[in-house]
Amino acid sequence: MTRATIDATRESGWVQLALGAGAQVDGADGWDLAFQRIQIRVGHPLAAVDEAFEDVTQAPADGYVEDGATAEDYAFSQLGEWWKYDLATHTVAPKVKTFILKVDAETYFKLAVRDYYDEAGTTGLVTLDWAHVDKP
Repeated sequence: MTRATIDATRESGWVQLALGAGAQVDGADGWDLAFQRIQIRVGHPLAAVDEAFEDVTQAPADGYVEDGATAEDYAFSQLGEWWKYDLATHTVAPKVKTFILKVDAETYFKLAVRDYYDEAGTTGLVTLDWAHVDKP
């Protein structure tokens, strides 16, 4: 498993991440996920499963969606968002949900967003876990 905190605090532009390399990348090619504040875009089909991250060992065969042109049509939005908003505290918390990214016919990653804040309470610092899973 790999864990990284992505600085998605910018109001414009996207921070791109290549999961295989475990690194931020620049440019139009070679990224798997892109972050801007609370929004996450995907460069490949995405599915969601209602299982704990630690329990997922194999990718599902179906249920994948791809990003559309607007935030409402991004794959994470189509699958019910990765976050929930608490009106009482005005904070965002990750849902207990595992997402599966299908990079190609042989490469699948499971993903879980763990946090949206740093220790000081700064928003837009997305902590993400990911790991390879077996293909369907």
